[in-house]
Amino acid sequence: MRNGNLIRLIGSVALVTAVVGILSVLLLSIHDVARATHPQVEHIGPFDIFGFADEKEFGLFDNKDFPPPVVKELEFINSTATNPGGGPRTLLVYFDYMDALGVKQFTPAVAHIIPGGATINVDTAHQLDFCPKQVSIHFETVNGSILDIEGDFVHTCVVLISIGGTTELLVSGSDAPSESGIAGWPGDSTLPIAAAAGGVLVALAGAGLFMRRRLVR
Repeated sequence: MRNGNLIRLIGSVALVTAVVGILSVLLLSIHDVARATHPQVEHIGPFDIFGFADEKEFGLFDNKDFPPPVVKELEFINSTATNPGGGPRTLLVYFDYMDALGVKQFTPAVAHIIPGGATINVDTAHQLDFCPKQVSIHFETVNGSILDIEGDFVHTCVVLISIGGTTELLVSGSDAPSESGIAGWPGDSTLPIAAAAGGVLVALAGAGLFMRRRLVR
């Protein structure tokens, strides 16, 4: 009986150690990745562009530097632009960045057609497969003046991590308040850390109950 109880005790201790070890690693991983979880936000405007085929550029904005693997989300959000009158007019919105060789590159322009006398949303987004050192945003008219252009240029390095074979996206950036509202990207590390800590406690309680029952038998 004593030998049997000893074997059960050793097995139970091994189980508890394994569970605590796995959950502790998960908890530390979540905490480490979630230390910086807010995009970098630059408010643009309001400003006007007068004439045909005219352009305005805002930048260069520095990015927080994160080791790969990362992607870069470029967004112009919470935006408005006004066509002062007449027929429809087009506003082009696009971004630029320096590639790994130091060559300036441009993202494809997104065309926003604004009816005469109207104010519309001109939100624009693009994703890069790496996080450049600096980024800029461009606005260009095609067929007439556009007034009162305003919005938030949000540039976010997104850290790619793999937990349990599933790739996840975790936002990383400056300490500025998050305004992107990207679904599925945590803006606060409190919830996942609390959940992991709760999991550790539940596992410990369950393992302790299991060990007690085994010893009683």
